[in-house]
Amino acid sequence: MTAAPTTAPTTRERILEATLELTARRGSDGMSMRELADACGVNVAALYYHFPSKAELLRAVIEERQYDAMMADVVVPPASFGTDRERLVQLMLVVWQGLEGEERVWRLLLAESCHNNGDAQEVARALVRSFEDLAAVWLRDEFGELALPEPVAARLLADFLFANLARMAIGAVTKKSIRDGLASLAEVICG
Repeated sequence: MTAAPTTAPTTRERILEATLELTARRGSDGMSMRELADACGVNVAALYYHFPSKAELLRAVIEERQYDAMMADVVVPPASFGTDRERLVQLMLVVWQGLEGEERVWRLLLAESCHNNGDAQEVARALVRSFEDLAAVWLRDEFGELALPEPVAARLLADFLFANLARMAIGAVTKKSIRDGLASLAEVICG
């Protein structure tokens, strides 16, 4: 059996990957366009052809990851899985695993937001809103009567996840702390 041929990444894809790698380590201000060009094997003119500014480059790194689509693909565990509390914990563990898999992006967003990068802040706010909206739909459509109003419960879930991203950045998160925190939160939300 022969392996399926793989396609080489496009210049744009190489630029985005190198940008993520460099900015996750050094921040946007710590990365020069010359250094980025060298890292992805193109000249500086090619960088500016694809991205007119560092701000556009940073925005593309995050937006092209298509987090809204990823979140929409998350499947809520069926009622046969267990109680609403158990299902909510399992659902949020799946979401957390997805976030963990994108740690470099979250580190970048957190660092750039702390440095008052307006583009990073805008993208981060949009991601939080998208998650809250989707969580409210999950809670409304997939779970029984809640102890809290859906928007409040959705906000608590988002706050838990995003606070733990910051904790992950400083090495203060374990799988047990996430599971225990989600179990406590599910108890509050589901009653």
